[in-house]
Amino acid sequence: MDPWIFARWVRGTKDWRRIHEAAPRRENKFGILSAAITGYEYWTEDRKPVRAREPWKFIPNDADISGENGWNPKHFWAFVVYNFNEKQIQILEITQTGILSKLEGYVKNEDWGDPREYSPRA
Repeated sequence: MDPWIFARWVRGTKDWRRIHEAAPRRENKFGILSAAITGYEYWTEDRKPVRAREPWKFIPNDADISGENGWNPKHFWAFVVYNFNEKQIQILEITQTGILSKLEGYVKNEDWGDPREYSPRA
C-alpha cells in the first residue's frame, strides 16, 4: 500500500499523533516500525492540514496566512510507530526541527543506526 494513502486513511482518527500531544510531563515512548515519509504541510483557513511531498511554488488559495508568520508550511517526517503508552500502532508526525535533527543524528551514528532496528523495553 502507498504509505501516503495509508497516512490519509488514518488522518483524523486517534491513531494519528503528533509528538507534543502527550500529556504534560508524560514520556512519549514509541518504536519506529517504518521508513520515514517526508513532506510539507500547511493549514487551510478551515483548519485542515494539506500535505505534499514537495514544497509549494505558490501560496494556495485556501492557505491560512493569518498567523504571525503568515505563509509558513512546515517540513515533516511521519512514521508508523508502536506507541508503548497506548499499546497500539499509530502514525507519528514530527515537525519540530530540534527533534528531527536529533533523530537524524541517531540514524547517522553507527552506534545507533536504523531506528527500526531498536529493541526498546516496554
